[in-house]
Amino acid sequence: MLGWRIARVGGDSMAPGLKAGDYVIARKSRSMPVPGDVVLVRHSALGLIVKRVLRLDQTGCCILSGDNALSMSSDMIGSVAPAMIAGVVRWRVAPDGVFRLHNQGGVADSL
Repeated sequence: MLGWRIARVGGDSMAPGLKAGDYVIARKSRSMPVPGDVVLVRHSALGLIVKRVLRLDQTGCCILSGDNALSMSSDMIGSVAPAMIAGVVRWRVAPDGVFRLHNQGGVADSL
């Protein structure tokens, strides 16, 4: 069964679209995320993180990055296997409202 997951953003690596203290709502999918998707990842060294998919490598693993220029580099994060993807982030819940995320750019429509 496809499920939803809620997680709290712990840093500013995805700012300005996602800020520390925001919540994200991610949906598990059977299909692979595509470049531009914001994903919730169970990283073996970093724990539960939120990053954007830059591209898929030749083995089908995701290369990730933060949106903030001060975020750790994709080389430091490493590639992530599809099994590590906990879900694609669809919503941001913040003090200023609830926003649907789109593939590129982080935030969009408010409710």
